[in-house]
Amino acid sequence: GWSDHSFDTLQLHDIEKLASVPGVSDYNISTYMTPVYPKNFNRIEDPDADQYNDIGGVCLIGNRKMELDFNVLSGNVTIKEGRITQNGDENVCVISEQLAETSMLSIGDTLQFNDYHDSDNAKIYEAVSIGIYQTRQFMTPIMSGDTYRSENIIFTDLRFPEKAEGCENDPLFEHAYFQVGNADEYDKVKTAVQNTDIDWERYDLIDRNGNMTTMSENFNDLAKISTSLIVVSFIAGFIILFLIFVFWTKNRKHEMGILLSIGCRKISIIGQLFLEGIFIAVLSFGLTIAIAPAASSAAADYLVADQVERAQIQEQIDADKVAGKPQSSQNQAVTGVNVNIAPVMLIFCAAGVLLLIGVSISAAGITVLVRKPRNILSALS
Repeated sequence: GWSDHSFDTLQLHDIEKLASVPGVSDYNISTYMTPVYPKNFNRIEDPDADQYNDIGGVCLIGNRKMELDFNVLSGNVTIKEGRITQNGDENVCVISEQLAETSMLSIGDTLQFNDYHDSDNAKIYEAVSIGIYQTRQFMTPIMSGDTYRSENIIFTDLRFPEKAEGCENDPLFEHAYFQVGNADEYDKVKTAVQNTDIDWERYDLIDRNGNMTTMSENFNDLAKISTSLIVVSFIAGFIILFLIFVFWTKNRKHEMGILLSIGCRKISIIGQLFLEGIFIAVLSFGLTIAIAPAASSAAADYLVADQVERAQIQEQIDADKVAGKPQSSQNQAVTGVNVNIAPVMLIFCAAGVLLLIGVSISAAGITVLVRKPRNILSALS
């Protein structure tokens, strides 16, 4: 026989107490990977595998808010069709694209499940398919056998797995995720959570911020490198533009001398040179905008790949330092990086280019415009 889930499950009242801590903006509850038996559809099986020791089922994961499930937050699971489960949903599910294709399932279809211990006689529970998900990397199974393979994992509303398992009103909540609204207050919120009056002997508090900190350190390094490159680029750009405009104004001394002699103001001549420089800059700026996303994405992908490789090397180094099998980092694999060029960046870049051109032209033109028209023309003659 087996006991009920009351000993292993997270207590709902404790979770809600932690969720009410000031600074916690949202939270999610996830059930353990619940094996159940599929009644009116076929699961995916390896035709070459011996299924004798497998229970012949599929795996359910219930969520209060699927958008806060770790697989979704990591970017590994995304919705291909339909939608994800939300707080308040009942008897709904989201299936993998492989399972939908194999069993010819679509959104709106009703899937039936029951307890795999007595699949012939156990009560059948139904869930309506509201979405089809796809993965970038197969989710790591917690146990061997096709029941736990990635394609057979089905996401449901929070309370459905306990029904299909034959344990209605006896849930097994495995994880609770708490989201901090303001990252700057992370440590303060964490301390408040730790000081909450609950039975902490039942739980392990896992600080996920450490993973973000490790990865963000490299992005902070990238930010420093980027800042240094911007400074170097502006200095080099000023020198190059200054020399170009010096040569430019030198070849146009005769034109400037005539303009000054007929009464044109020096500021007007500088403005004309500035506008000519702007016309050239517009072309280069447009080319920059087109290339920047691809260049930024390539730099970010390289940085993340380098970080993942270093983490794997460090894991191998540390593997022999502790007893037992080290925890695999595959569940925390990075699936990609999204790079966006924000409007504020474009505004900053445009303002910087205008400033650079203005300063360069002013510095180059002053060498000619400080002289009187007579001196300019006489020097040319």
